[in-house]
Amino acid sequence: MNEHLSRSERHRTVRRRQQQIKPTSSLPEKVQHALQAEVEEGGLDFSELPPRRELFPSQRLRITRIFYNVLLYVFIGITIYLLWWGISASPWGQEHGL
Repeated sequence: MNEHLSRSERHRTVRRRQQQIKPTSSLPEKVQHALQAEVEEGGLDFSELPPRRELFPSQRLRITRIFYNVLLYVFIGITIYLLWWGISASPWGQEHGL
């Protein structure tokens, strides 16, 4: 017998695999059964779902912006502290009580 599946047999096998929902411990049994029933009825079509990138957008730009803002505030804080320290250690600063 031929070891390779025919095109129609492969299609049927792939279709069966797509219709099966693997049980997960995070979903309650009622939800699993409802999903399985919808798949068997043909009401749940996974090809209509939006891509994952649209459902869960990347936070990379937001985190990068926060990182650069933190660097900016640290730089400004260090600059102000060094200016204050330099003025307070100078003869003018010591005369005026800084």
